[in-house]
Amino acid sequence: MTEQVKSRKAKKQSKKQNRKINWKKVFISLLIIGLVTFVIGLGVLYSYISNAPELTAEELEVPASTTILDRDGNEVADLAAENRTIIDYEDLSPIMEDAVLAAEDVRFYDHSGIDMRRIGGAVMANITGGFGSQGASTITQQVIKNFLLTNEKRMNVKFKNNI
Repeated sequence: MTEQVKSRKAKKQSKKQNRKINWKKVFISLLIIGLVTFVIGLGVLYSYISNAPELTAEELEVPASTTILDRDGNEVADLAAENRTIIDYEDLSPIMEDAVLAAEDVRFYDHSGIDMRRIGGAVMANITGGFGSQGASTITQQVIKNFLLTNEKRMNVKFKNNI
C-alpha cells in the first residue's frame, strides 16, 4: 500500500474513535451537575425556612363576627363582612368534613402538610400549561396563607406555609 492509502485509513479510524462516547465521563458530569443542583436547592430551601414567620395558635383562630350588645345583653347589631360562628371540631358534620376533603385535599390524613405527589403533579401541569396554572397547596398551607400571607403564587410561599 502506498503512504496515501495508509494515511486515509488512519484518518477514518481516528474519526471512528472520536465518535465513541465516553459514557463514564458523561455519567460523572451528570452526577456532578445533579449534586450541585441538589446542594443549591437545599440552600434555597434553608433560606426559605430560616426566614419563615413564627406562628402561634392565636394567629390561626378564625375571627368571629363582631356583635354589639345593649346593656341588657340583647343584640343590637352584627358588624361583619362575613357572618361567622365558631364551632368546635366535634360539632362539625362528618358529611361537611368529607365534602371539604374531597374538594380540597383528598390525602389530608396521609401527609403532614406537604403532599409530594400533588406537588409533582402541579409541577408537571405548570410545565405543560404555564406557571401558575395549578397549585399544590394542601388545606394546611391554604389556612396559613389565608391568615398570615398574601395570595402570591411563589415557591417560597409554599415553604413558608409549612413551617
